[in-house]
This record gives sequence, structure tokens and C-alpha cells, in this order.
Amino acid sequence: MFLNPFGLIAQLASVFLYAYSNIIDNYFANTLFKRFTPVIFVSSAFGVLLIPVIFFFDRPHYIAFPLACLLLVSVLIEIGYQYPYYWSLRHLDTSIVISLFSLGKIIVPFLGFFFLGERLEPLQYLGFFMIILSAVALTLDLKKLKLNVAFFLMFLVSLLLSVSSAIQKYLFEQGMGWGTLLIWSAGIQFFIVSTLMLVRQNRNALSSMIESRRSLLRIFIPVEFANWIAWTAGLYALYLLPLSVTKGLGSLQAIVVLVFAFFLKNRAPNFFKEDIGLKSIGKKALFFILIAFGTICIGL
Repeated sequence: MFLNPFGLIAQLASVFLYAYSNIIDNYFANTLFKRFTPVIFVSSAFGVLLIPVIFFFDRPHYIAFPLACLLLVSVLIEIGYQYPYYWSLRHLDTSIVISLFSLGKIIVPFLGFFFLGERLEPLQYLGFFMIILSAVALTLDLKKLKLNVAFFLMFLVSLLLSVSSAIQKYLFEQGMGWGTLLIWSAGIQFFIVSTLMLVRQNRNALSSMIESRRSLLRIFIPVEFANWIAWTAGLYALYLLPLSVTKGLGSLQAIVVLVFAFFLKNRAPNFFKEDIGLKSIGKKALFFILIAFGTICIGL
């Protein structure tokens, strides 16, 4: 099966940028955010402000009502998942949270097969499951996660995000352009989150965050920009590649975070909560090889 090289590049870029933003999200979730809605509002505002950039690559079009309803479901999922995600970052290590995103992706090949008609080669399915299972085994500590509410929340989140991705891929196959989906999603998300900002506590939290943590804005703004690029690149990859391939490659995020931690933890210890001892590194190196092999299988 031919895989568009531009789609692969876009998805890998999305993986690296999301890994970077996940690390900073962990830091902010424990130091900056008291309420999550203002953060989601700022992120959605960035998406709207950067809409003109999309016009250089694609022009949006009107969408039919049935497709608009599906898009609304996808947007609601994209908004809703952020609440348990940020909450989990306060209770679990970053790499564990990211690995939990992989759990729900196990249903992706089935969604792709039953709803999108995607058919991958057996070796590609093997590679997909190798990436997911290795990413989970790499960072998942079942003893720590036993009866942990965050585990079940993130599992549900991952399932819903897989459904959202399947909806987005279906919309692409129905003729919706990449720019159309991105711009409409950004606009709808900003409108919905703006209504949540009518709550006084959310407005006060946003004002307090800006005033008391002004020095951190120099970090927050670049991270939001990187997060936006990761989102648009991920959607572009989904536009060009099968759903199963994009989600399989997305599971590389956990290992990217670990690589960042290995090289940067001593320089910026406040941003990382990763064990980089020799025993841990040996275990992680083994699963890194399995993930790399799985990635090769997907690309064949």
C-alpha cells in the first residue's frame, strides 16, 4: 500500500511537536492552571487567530448539515477530552498519561475497517499493535495505576479521540477539504468555549493567570503555537494517510518524551518526571527498538 510521504512527514512532525507541548502541559498543569476552561479558551483563540494562515494552503467551503452534525460531535470530543487530560497530568507522570492515549487506539483498525473500508496488510496491522503495546509497556506501571481514576478517565478519553479521528477521516472521504475541516473546527470550538467563559469564575481565573504568571507567558505562547502546528499537521496527515497509520505513528509520542527527558532532564528538571536510571533506560531501549520495528512494518 502506497503511503504519501508528505503525510508521513506531517504526522511525524505532529508527533514531535505534541510531545514537546505535552511536556510543557505537565509543567503548567501543576504550576499555572487553577481552572482548565481558561486554558482551553486561550488555545482555541490561537486557533482562530491563525486561521488566515490556512488560506495560503486551502480555501474553506460550506458543508452540508449532516456533515456539520458529525463535525460538531468531533469538536465536542476535542474540547471535552482536555479536562480529564489536564487533570490526569496532575496525578500521573507525563509519559504514563501519553501512553494511556495509546490504549483506545487499539480499536482504530476496527473503526477503519468497518466504517471507512480501510484494509491494511497483515504486517502493517502487526506493526500497529507492536507500537501500541510497546508504548504502553514502556511507561505503564500497573501497580501505580491500580484503581487510579485517571487510568479509567484516560482510557475513555482515548476511545473518544479514536472515534473523533474516525469521524474526521470519514468527512475527508466525503469530500471535505483539509482547510474546510480545520477552519470550521477552530471556529466552532472557539464559539463553544467562549460561551463557557461567560461563567464569572472562568473569567476571573483567566485574569488571575495573566496577572500572576505573566513571566510564564513567554513559554506559554510558543507552546500554544507549537500545539497548533501539531494539530494542523496531524489533520493534514489524516487527510493523506489511512486512519490506522496516523494513529499508529502517533503512539511514538511516549518514546519521544522519554528521549527528551534523557537529554534535557538535568538542564530542566522541573519539566520532567521520568526515571532515567540505567535499569530503566535498558527497559526503555528494548521497547524503543520494538516501536521502531513496528513503525517500519507500518511503512512497508
